[in-house]
Amino acid sequence: NPAKYLYQFSVESTQGPSISESRQESRAAVWQGFFLNDRVVTTLGYRSDAIETWALRTEDWKLRDGTPYYARATVSAIPGSQAPDARYTGTTRTVGVVGHATKWLSLTYNQSDVFNPPVGLNGIYSADGTPLGPETGKTKEFGFRLYLLGDRLTLSASHYDAATRGTSQF
Repeated sequence: NPAKYLYQFSVESTQGPSISESRQESRAAVWQGFFLNDRVVTTLGYRSDAIETWALRTEDWKLRDGTPYYARATVSAIPGSQAPDARYTGTTRTVGVVGHATKWLSLTYNQSDVFNPPVGLNGIYSADGTPLGPETGKTKEFGFRLYLLGDRLTLSASHYDAATRGTSQF
């Protein structure tokens, strides 16, 4: 039962002294397979993202008594000819499997490559003056589920192992 989607959106931000816009295009495909009379369920996922960000540059701001301001704080104030300040592209891949060992026990495993673009972080820069890059990494998860009391009670436990780079926290 394959599924595919495409979405685009723009984000307009006028917080603080910055005005910015982001455009994101994402494509994804998901496949789920059922094997051995549905006792083994596999999932494969793929998503690609392309992000472009713009910010109103300092030279486009006006000065009033030495303080920068812009009278019309909208994205339309960003010059149309301005090249994006940052471009990010990346992919996320996911592989998962669930094994229904018995009617009351299921075992789970999932692993993913992670790409999270820094949408909404326009105008925020790293220590070297470059725009913040995307968060990337790898995750693995395994666990089990117990279906008890005639499926009226479900108990689950999972172990997660995640390693990321470029994570931003505020």
